[in-house]
Amino acid sequence: MNKINDLVSRETEEPAKAVISKPWAIVEDPGQDSEWVRANFATYKEAFRTFKNWYDIDNMAEGTADIMKREADGTLTTEF
Repeated sequence: MNKINDLVSRETEEPAKAVISKPWAIVEDPGQDSEWVRANFATYKEAFRTFKNWYDIDNMAEGTADIMKREADGTLTTEF
C-alpha cells in the first residue's frame, strides 16, 4: 500500500523548475520575426550596463531592443 501512495504522490508533485544561470537577455527587435538574443547576463545590473553602452537609450526608436528575463520554461518576458 505504501508503494502505491508513494507513486501517486510522485505523480502529483510539481516538476522541478530549471535553474537558468544567465536569465537576463538583451533582445533586438523583440516580438518581431527578426527577434534575436544578442547577449545573456547573470544579473539585471550587467544587462542594463551593457544595454546603456550599446544603445543610445535617449534617442533609440521604441521596439529596437529591450532587456528581457528568461522564465524557467525558456520563454522571454518583459514582465518582471
